[in-house]
Amino acid sequence: MSEAISRTVLVNRPEAVDNRNMISMIESQLHTKLDSFFLFVGRLRPIKDPKYILQPFLELARDRSTRHLQLLYVGSVEEDCDEIQSFLSEVDKHESIHWMASIPQPQVHALMTAAICLINSSLSEGQPLSIMEAMTLGCPVVARNISANKDLIDHGETGLIFDSPYVSFINHLLDST
Repeated sequence: MSEAISRTVLVNRPEAVDNRNMISMIESQLHTKLDSFFLFVGRLRPIKDPKYILQPFLELARDRSTRHLQLLYVGSVEEDCDEIQSFLSEVDKHESIHWMASIPQPQVHALMTAAICLINSSLSEGQPLSIMEAMTLGCPVVARNISANKDLIDHGETGLIFDSPYVSFINHLLDST
């Protein structure tokens, strides 16, 4: 019952879709309920540019305060540098933004099936596995305009590609749900 993507990604879709227990476990670790959340999956390092989506998200959450939007970052700290430490300090200041270190792949897949969308803010990618996994699981993808992302995403058909800011694309997704 698993699907393979180019022999690089293995996704157990039925297990991911039946995600209630895994989501509950993650919510207890975060001490919050995940209702309407955006997801970032990737190692936290400067090339992934996780901070790029933080401020626009805060503006979006403020504009749509009745929806109680959240942003969840999932990924290990790959490069313990000032830029990433500054980012993590900023995350800690906001109730609506959460970070989890690496978690098992089935939990990541469960989050993908429950998220509003996966956001990829990388400055550069080789083969964006998180995008391929999200697409396989039916999770909408909003990704930065870089060549590896454009190789996978047909803008407006299989995902949304942004230059800046990405908020207009997120608003489009929110208005259609």
